[in-house]
Amino acid sequence: MNATSTTLTTLPLNRGAFELYIFWRIIRYDGTAALLPGVLFSVVCWLGENSFLLNWMSLLPVFGKSLLYFACFAYTFCLSNQILGVEEDRKNNKDRPLPKGEISLRGAWVRWGLGMAVYFLVGWWLDVLLWTLLWQAISIVHNLLGGSRLWFIKNLCNGLGVYVSLYAAWDIASPGPINHNDWAEHTVWVWIVFLSVAIFILVPLQDLRDMKGDELSGRVTFPMWFGVAWTRRFLALGFGVLISITHAMLMWFAATGHVRWWLLLDTAQAALGGLIAIRVLVLVNEKEDHRTYLLFPLWFLVMVLTPFGIVRWGG
Repeated sequence: MNATSTTLTTLPLNRGAFELYIFWRIIRYDGTAALLPGVLFSVVCWLGENSFLLNWMSLLPVFGKSLLYFACFAYTFCLSNQILGVEEDRKNNKDRPLPKGEISLRGAWVRWGLGMAVYFLVGWWLDVLLWTLLWQAISIVHNLLGGSRLWFIKNLCNGLGVYVSLYAAWDIASPGPINHNDWAEHTVWVWIVFLSVAIFILVPLQDLRDMKGDELSGRVTFPMWFGVAWTRRFLALGFGVLISITHAMLMWFAATGHVRWWLLLDTAQAALGGLIAIRVLVLVNEKEDHRTYLLFPLWFLVMVLTPFGIVRWGG
C-alpha cells in the first residue's frame, strides 16, 4: 500500500471515504456493464407499473435499493476478477488498486469476503436471495475457478449473469415474481431471456481486443477457437440478425400498444448494432477493436430500456 493510502486510512473518520474510493477504483471500468443495466431495468420496470408524475416519490426507494444491490453485484464480481488477474493487470491496467499498491492482495481477499457477506444480506433483505446466490456462484465459476479461460463457460456465465441480474432488478421494482399468466409480465420475461441469449452469442466481441494477452495468459477465447476472421463475420451477422429480430418484436409491441417510444428505441438499437457490425468487419486492429467494444455496453443499455411501458400498457 502506498504512502498516500496509508496516511488516509490511519484516520478512522477517513476509513469510509477510503473504502468508497477503492470501491470506485475497482468498478469504474465495468460500471456501464455491471451496475447501470440492473439499476436502469429496475427503473424501467417501475415505470411500467406506475405513473412518474403521480408516484415519483415511491421511485426513490426502488432506485436506492437497486443501486445498493447492483453496487454489491458489481463490486464482488470485479474484485474477484482483479484478484486473479493481478499479474496481468500489472502489464495492462497498472492504475487499478492492486497493481498500483493501494490495497494488498490479502486486503483484497478480505474485502471480497466481506463484500460477499454484505451482498448476501442485501439479497436476503430485498427478497432476491435466489438471484444473489446464483450470481455469487456464477462469479466464483467465472473468476476463481477459471471459467473465464474457456470460451463456452465464459459466454455461458455472461448470458446467465444477464438473466439473474435483470430478474433481480424486476423483483426489486415489482411486488412478487413475474406472473407468467399475465401477458405483459410474461413479455418482460421473454425480453430478459432474449437479452440473455443475445449476450451469450455476442459477448466474444470483447475477446478481439487483446488476443496476444489472452494467448500468453492461457485463455482459450472464442476467436482463438474459431479463428479471428470467422469470428468477425459471425459477430457482424449476429448483430445484423439481432437488429431485425428486435425491430420485429418492437413492431409487435407497438401494434398491440404495449411499448412507448418504440421508434426512438428501434432507431437507437439499429444504429448502435449496425455501427458495431460495420466496425468489427472494417476496423481490425486492437485499438479499434477496443473502441468497438465500448459501444457494446451502450447498445445493451438501449436494449434494457426497450420494455418501458409494457406492464402498465399491457395491464
